[in-house]
Amino acid sequence: DHAWPHYLHGLTLSELASFVAGLNLGLRTVEDSGQAPGLVRFCERELHAGWPVVIGWQQRLPVQAHAALVVGIEGHQHGRAFEPHALLLLDPAGDDPGLAGFNARLDWRTGEVLLCHSSGAARAVTPEGALSIRTVASAVEPPQTGT
Repeated sequence: DHAWPHYLHGLTLSELASFVAGLNLGLRTVEDSGQAPGLVRFCERELHAGWPVVIGWQQRLPVQAHAALVVGIEGHQHGRAFEPHALLLLDPAGDDPGLAGFNARLDWRTGEVLLCHSSGAARAVTPEGALSIRTVASAVEPPQTGT
């Protein structure tokens, strides 16, 4: 019932953060609105910690504002350092993922340009930010005992 008013129009990342807080489920959001390299590292760090991440971007067509769930990271291992270069996404506006665990990807190579690849299309996009959803430790009550 809470999601229905947003079904056809979607939410900005800040509206999503407010929506999650309003659910009163012991969740909080952490946002990052930096440029591409920082956003990719934010997504990597949050996923590694086990938190779901949504990333948003602007594009020209067919819709301007867009967001997707980050489900993985691709990169290169150099010794002990990992250098991410792509975010693997579940895009609600994309095709079925088929046999893969993702249906779109955001590639970052150099500069601030992100390329969004989906089935049959690749376009440059401008990052808007990313949002992770965490549990609030104080909101989780210990289990009740039978005494």
